[in-house]
Amino acid sequence: MRYLPAFILVLGAACGITTGSVRATKDVTLSVPHVAGQKFSVESRNGSVEVHGDPALSEVKIWARIVCSGKTKEEAERRLAETKVVAERDANGILQVVARFPAGRSLPNDGASIKVRMPDAKGGIVKTSNGNVTVTRIAGKVTVRTSNGRVQVTDLGGTVDVDTSNGNVRAVNIAGPLVVRTSNGTITAEGIQGRAKLISSNGNVHIVLTRAGPLSVSTSNGTVDVTVGRRFLGTVSIGTSNGSIQVEDPAGRITSQHIRKTSAKLQVGDGGDASSVTTSNGNVRFKIEK
Repeated sequence: MRYLPAFILVLGAACGITTGSVRATKDVTLSVPHVAGQKFSVESRNGSVEVHGDPALSEVKIWARIVCSGKTKEEAERRLAETKVVAERDANGILQVVARFPAGRSLPNDGASIKVRMPDAKGGIVKTSNGNVTVTRIAGKVTVRTSNGRVQVTDLGGTVDVDTSNGNVRAVNIAGPLVVRTSNGTITAEGIQGRAKLISSNGNVHIVLTRAGPLSVSTSNGTVDVTVGRRFLGTVSIGTSNGSIQVEDPAGRITSQHIRKTSAKLQVGDGGDASSVTTSNGNVRFKIEK
């Protein structure tokens, strides 16, 4: 197999001053050839990341805003000139997009926001810190890791695994299983076609599960609102402290139920896997669509 060459852009400088340091900033764009059905990896820090599938494109388009800091204007500009945005394929054909700072390390006030648009991809990984993440219209497994940032994943064709802190998560139209972990953030998941595992602290959870399940929802100091479709099957254990439980079954799918003030156990349909919904200091609503 012949691998594509690396596409490296050495950045120039434009500078501005912020409290505590001098910063140099530049917006850059580049394009690289596309290889159909491959994976991607985008890694950054102190910046947002967006990855979008766009079948109207014939190549991969990349935009980046790079920030380098220094004690003086000259140092910041020098470091920015030495910083490289690299887009290259590894030995397995995975497209890797990363900002490389001088001496292989970044200073605390350095950062990069990156946007990638590609005709298609079969899965990928996004990693950043102190930044939001958006991923849309990608097939295969997608993994997102960030901190202090919100995450939005939409129209994805495989398994989705999201881990963030201090950020909300919104997942819409996910064809495969969904796993979300966050702290101090709400979770909204709609059009989930596979099994779902949602974990939060200090955040509300809202999920619409369209297929059989199962699901596992856990949060603290937040309300939980669960809606499942007519194909949902299995036992559902519900628990809360300092909250109420509301069960709605307009279609009459529940075959047995035991509901108390702060706990409930339901059997929906015949057979199926075990699901659980738990919270503390919050109400729980479980609804089966008619």
